[in-house]
Parts: sequence; C-alpha cells; structure tokens
Amino acid sequence: MAQTGLFPKIFARLNLHRVPALAMIVNSVIGVVILAPLPGWSQLAGFISSAAVLSLAIGPVALMALRRQAADYERPFRVPFARVTAPIAFTFVGFIVYWSGWDSNWKLMLIGLAGGLYFLAHKRAFDRSEPLFLKHGSWMLVYYPALAAISWLGNFGGGLGVIPMGVDAVILVVMSLAVFYLAERQLFPIAKARQLIAETKARRLAG
Repeated sequence: MAQTGLFPKIFARLNLHRVPALAMIVNSVIGVVILAPLPGWSQLAGFISSAAVLSLAIGPVALMALRRQAADYERPFRVPFARVTAPIAFTFVGFIVYWSGWDSNWKLMLIGLAGGLYFLAHKRAFDRSEPLFLKHGSWMLVYYPALAAISWLGNFGGGLGVIPMGVDAVILVVMSLAVFYLAERQLFPIAKARQLIAETKARRLAG
C-alpha cells in the first residue's frame, strides 16, 4: 500500500534482510489494538475468518471483468467454467461471512468503513490526478451494507434472529447474485483497465 501511495513511503523501506520491518511492526501493533477487545478465541477466529473471506469477494468479480476487458491477454492459468463458478464463489463468500456472526461482523464492517473513509480522504488530500471511478465500484456500497443488515437481523453470533432459518439462506443467495451481476455491468473502462495492467506488469518486471 505504501508503494501505491496510500501510506507514507517509509513503510515500503526494506531492512538489511530485505524485510519491511517498520511496516510489520506497525501492522502488528494495529492488529493487537483491533483484536484485543475480542472476548475469546471463538470470536477471534470468527473475525479473522470473516475478514479473510470478505476480502476474496472481489476475486470472482475481477475474474469476470477481466474476461471482458482483457480476454486476449496471456494468462498464467485458466479457470474453467468461470461463468458458473464465479457467481457461486461470490455467493459462498456471503454465507461464510454471515455464519461468522454479527458479533464479529459489526466490528469488521466498522473497520471497513474507516478504511474507506481514510482512502477517500487521502485521495482528496494528496492525489487528485486520477479519478476514482466510483461508479464502477458502487456495487460494494450495496453489497457490504446488505450483508451487514442480513447478519444483524440473522441467526448467528448475536444476530437479532428476525429472519427465519432457511429464509436467511434464500435472501443471501438472491442478494449475492443480484450484486454480482450488478458488478459485472459496472465494468472499469477497458482502455483504463489495460493501462493499469501494463503499469502493474512494468512495476513487476522492474522489481
């Protein structure tokens, strides 16, 4: 994140052993501050599971976007039947986050909100050269609040239990598929996507 300008460049510095020691120390301290209030191992495991899986929600969307934006590019590997497996994977993300329970998810959503606000503030203050293309990521403004609401009204980890068992699964499937197909229709401009792919490849080759 320091390399992309979201954090000060000092966090990208490597020590004599080629390790970003300062970034690791700060990351550890922030992790302890965030995780220390959790009352037990089960909530800690639920929080970590929910956070890790939720971060994967972008993967299926990105896969289908790149199938349209850069289908002619060389790929390290191919995902068969992506048209079927991508929306299924996206739906399973919602289920795993939901099963983690509201006690974990409200903290996760709060951290996500803080991170989003930090990103917008940083972009506005230090980097106005590139537009944010917010329209193309607006599906997340639907997905995360909807997932939070289902978790809050649901039956796991401190949820209110308002939504009956079984009905919650149907709602999750319908919501996830609707958001997935919404995201597919909010593709990043193809020219810009290809430019970013080229820049990423150039940085990787530069080491």
